[in-house]
Amino acid sequence: MKSSLFRFLHPYLRLSLAVLLIGGLAFATGMGYCIKKSRALVTQLTDGNVIRIVNETFAYMENQVEVAEEGHLSLAWGTDRVGYPHLTGSNASEEDIFRFIEGALSRNPHSCGIGVGLLPSATSLRQGPYGFAAYVTTLSGKKERVRLGNLRDYTQMEWFAAPLQKDSPCWTHPYKDSSIGKVIVSFCIPIRSEGDSASIGVLCLDIDAERISRQCRDIIPFAHERISIVDDNFRFISHHDSTLLLQPTSADPHGLWAEYRQQADSTGQLKLESDDALCYFKRIPRTRWAICVECPKDEVYASIRSMERSTKLAAAISLFLLILCLAHILWKLQKVTRSKASLDEEIHIAAAIQKHMLPDTDAPNTNPRVDINGIIHPAKDIGGDLYDYFFHDGQLHFCIGDVSGKGFPASFFMAATRYLFRSTCATTDSPAEAVAAINNSLCTGNELSMFVTFFMGTLDLTTGRLLYCNAGHNPPVLIRTADGHPVCQAMEHPDGFPLGAIDDAPYTDGELTLQPGDALFLFTDGVTEAMNSHEEEFGDQRLMASLSNPKASSAADIVSNLRNDVNNHAGGAPQSDDITMLCIRLTENHP
Repeated sequence: MKSSLFRFLHPYLRLSLAVLLIGGLAFATGMGYCIKKSRALVTQLTDGNVIRIVNETFAYMENQVEVAEEGHLSLAWGTDRVGYPHLTGSNASEEDIFRFIEGALSRNPHSCGIGVGLLPSATSLRQGPYGFAAYVTTLSGKKERVRLGNLRDYTQMEWFAAPLQKDSPCWTHPYKDSSIGKVIVSFCIPIRSEGDSASIGVLCLDIDAERISRQCRDIIPFAHERISIVDDNFRFISHHDSTLLLQPTSADPHGLWAEYRQQADSTGQLKLESDDALCYFKRIPRTRWAICVECPKDEVYASIRSMERSTKLAAAISLFLLILCLAHILWKLQKVTRSKASLDEEIHIAAAIQKHMLPDTDAPNTNPRVDINGIIHPAKDIGGDLYDYFFHDGQLHFCIGDVSGKGFPASFFMAATRYLFRSTCATTDSPAEAVAAINNSLCTGNELSMFVTFFMGTLDLTTGRLLYCNAGHNPPVLIRTADGHPVCQAMEHPDGFPLGAIDDAPYTDGELTLQPGDALFLFTDGVTEAMNSHEEEFGDQRLMASLSNPKASSAADIVSNLRNDVNNHAGGAPQSDDITMLCIRLTENHP
């Protein structure tokens, strides 16, 4: 016995020793190379992650500008097109306009101030010697009203004169608010009275550049990152050194902005590297500003040094574990291989048995009164969907079901449901009574709380009278022909509880009459819930459109056409649920 066992193990012991020797030498040789190259690899990955974070920052900055413009354009559109009474009406008062501005400011959280200036010739309102201009600011932490018409000649200021001169919206150059020392940029739009093409004034929205810069910094996960923003004249709108605000970029001691101006391409995007930081530049097209994000190297690459120490320790431990794992894996290899082959064979047999349990719709139809076709495509080798039908005393008994779950448990529950359907439905004229009996049988001993949605029907092939019962399943689609075109309609009937869920659950019969040429299409939710790579479901709308194809005249055509549409929609995406279809069509010219 011992000699036989040794002869059996001897080749595996030699193989194990050979693999351990070769693996150990290869591991030791490759580890030095891996450690050498790991820094470059991690650096590349880290750079990619930093670029992603920086791009998110750029996108946020552009989005803030876009939101400011679109919100303000929408506000100006209202004054232009509808003649907003608080601005252009003959009865408008100063209080009306201030309230209008305060309301607009409340709806624009990105703004730190909104102003409305009117041409002196366009309004009878006066605040002082310069005309009428109302402004509300939140820079002090609360809303404050300012009457610019009483303070200065606003008509000569850039925020008022530039949009009127260009007759279009525009951004102003940055300026520093004298009261709080913050840099402000303004988006200004000319406004018109109703039915008048001439501008009567300007709507102005102020943005605190430092606030946007601060919000951008919140996106970056570094403690000492720095962000600077310059306008189209390359003057600093935002900078961590407040003394450089509104100064030209030539005043920056690092000289990076000068290098950017020389090297930037047409997109305005560039990466530069200083002694202590990675610097990413990008131009914002809507405003012609440019933004620079500086990421400190010490923080960006902090994990690399720790990684190198950990790699060396992990190498030693990994080599030891490799020896143990290889010995164990090779020892168990034969057993695992044999077990897997046996399991695959059992699954293949189970799938074949399950397939042969279903009716063969490819076999010649022995009843000319009805045309039937169906398919099942399991998501795994074996599934939980079912359909079945048989003829008895001039009637067609049929069903479709979808068992909760997948794999072996669902297949067993499916087989039990099919057996109960066959043994129960022919003993009663009421599908509801048969469904109730099947439900009570499935509830008995159902410790795993499995259930199956189920639809069952009995079709009198002579009269076309259909009795049916729905136990929580997708409503079938009734296909009728009107003026030579298929017309689809989901069958409406009160749903009952799925089978196996509740003892003695109530079920009711539904009834309708099929005319020659009418078809009944039954399906499981794997059809409508089939997804493509964008996670878009096939859905009821595509289902109805496919079933309305006038070229699909037979049951096989209807099933094949829908299956092709589902496959085209999925586009190669993995199937997540069993797909089952059954089409029953009453022939038009039966004896």
